[in-house]
Amino acid sequence: MKRLAALLAGTAMPLALFAAPDLTSRAAAQASSPSIAVMLEEAGLDAQTLERLESTLAETQWEARALRERADDLADRAATSTAQADDARAAFEALADEPDADPEAVSVAQADAEDAAAQADEDAQSASQAREAADAAEAEIGAIRERLETTRRKVQDIRDRAAGAEAERAAAEAAEREAEAAATEAGETEAAAEAEREATAGSTAFAETETEAEARRKAEAEREAQAEREAQAEAEAEADAEVDAEVDAKVESEAGLAAEAEAQQEAEAVTEADAESERQIRGETATATGSENEGSEPRTESDAAEATRESAPPEERAEEPQDFADVREGRRERTEDGVTITEESGARTILQQGNEIILRQAEDERVRRTYSNVRRERRGEQDVLIAPREGNVEIITILDTDGNLLRRIRREPDGTETVLIDNIRQVHTDRERRGDRRDDRREDTRFGYEGSAFSFRIEIAPPVVDIPRNRYIVDYGDVREDDLEDIFSAPPVSEIRESYTLDEVRYNPNLRDYMARVDLDTVTFDSGSWRLNRPQINQLQRVADAMNDVIDRSPDEIFLIEGHTDAVGRAIDNLSLSDRRAESVASILSQFYDVPPENLVTQGYGEEYLKIDTQAGERGNRRVTIRRITPLIAQGPRG
Repeated sequence: MKRLAALLAGTAMPLALFAAPDLTSRAAAQASSPSIAVMLEEAGLDAQTLERLESTLAETQWEARALRERADDLADRAATSTAQADDARAAFEALADEPDADPEAVSVAQADAEDAAAQADEDAQSASQAREAADAAEAEIGAIRERLETTRRKVQDIRDRAAGAEAERAAAEAAEREAEAAATEAGETEAAAEAEREATAGSTAFAETETEAEARRKAEAEREAQAEREAQAEAEAEADAEVDAEVDAKVESEAGLAAEAEAQQEAEAVTEADAESERQIRGETATATGSENEGSEPRTESDAAEATRESAPPEERAEEPQDFADVREGRRERTEDGVTITEESGARTILQQGNEIILRQAEDERVRRTYSNVRRERRGEQDVLIAPREGNVEIITILDTDGNLLRRIRREPDGTETVLIDNIRQVHTDRERRGDRRDDRREDTRFGYEGSAFSFRIEIAPPVVDIPRNRYIVDYGDVREDDLEDIFSAPPVSEIRESYTLDEVRYNPNLRDYMARVDLDTVTFDSGSWRLNRPQINQLQRVADAMNDVIDRSPDEIFLIEGHTDAVGRAIDNLSLSDRRAESVASILSQFYDVPPENLVTQGYGEEYLKIDTQAGERGNRRVTIRRITPLIAQGPRG
């Protein structure tokens, strides 16, 4: 809207238009130059056209990236399925070729091969459909860009035509003023000549036929007549001036009223457009909200998303494969050693044992979503992902067999390596001498630890906080950017004598509380959603700038992005939803504001840490928290 206003700023219709010599010519001049509003309307444009196109372009680009990422994921899955099908077919054929093969075993192998082939075909078809959807979205981006450029050219053309009309009016007015001045000068010259002729004629007549007395009478009469004519001319001039003044005043008044009415209409249009945009962003969930408030069963945040999904047309659901209802539908659940393991899209695994529930995300999927041109290497039992960055820097991620993070390393162009995160290093400290229980991190065990998947829970006393609360738990809306940088640079609020693994920091709240946190209270989420609209994305500018300033001073800094929900709904749904919110904010910080993704880690905590203590649906609890955790985690030296 600002851009369109700037294009039109120099084309306002001046009141000098009404300076024509009479009302008829003024009306003709006004009628000959249509207003900017009329010219825009004739072109099928309004003040919000460019803004709507730019917003649509940004949203489509976002959707195209998501579709392309999903297409790549499905292509990898299809390749894996094809390889598995080939292996199953080879195993079947080898078994069938054995002369003494068990017929039942051969039959089972054949069935496995056929199932694997069917799964490979299904995955290949899904990958093909995803690629077509991504191609269509990218084609739509090109079409939107073309429409945007065409609209900009139309607006510029309107501006040029308006400027040309203004120049023509100015030239016509200047010519008219010059003509009036020339006419006035010619009239005065003619009057002087006429007076001279009359004086000469009078003198001759006086000398030849008139007596001196008669001449005096005639001269006196002439002077009186001249005075009367001058008085009449002056009165007529004053009357014309009064009429002109009244007309100009009326014109200015009408122009002012018209401008006020137009401004009011534009304000109402902007308000309605903003309201409509907000309704579209919320997915027009008024009906679904009404149903959430009826009956005795509470609705989850994700239930609200499902209600929105059910009210949307089928094609919209197909274009939004990451709707939370689809997340639920894609879950696979099993039980191992008393632990309920729920796997869902996005390579997330939810582990539940008794009252304990946590979420883990396979790091390889996060790396592939974050970086381009990732190279994978297999080193023994470890997977190594190598992602190129600007300036010939490489980010190396080392994973265990389950895709969990072991180490994150930055390799400089000269070969120097810095361990940003060491999630396996054993730490021998006073704690072990005190006899406190802590399982050693190992590379050859499930979840990276011996024993239970919850073994990284540790006993640590909460910190003793001696600083003001507003410097320890910081509301984003109440703090300046300079203060944000100071908070992110501050040491732990109590002494930390040792380093911990990243998982210990992730899953032990007392340990995390040794570092100050920033609650992004101005960036909150709709119920059941992990997406942010453009105004909320803009809100992240200050915190991104502060994080970048800290990282510029110390490139090894690590920030934890923590996702949260309100207390409505099932714990497993809220845990998944909160983790997606954390990853969404981390992705925006990197893609929009260039915060290095290798300096970020994410974790969802569901409804466990409410900011506002209520079991009802509360937008203030649907938020994200950021804290710097570098002093807590094990890092490695340069080498």
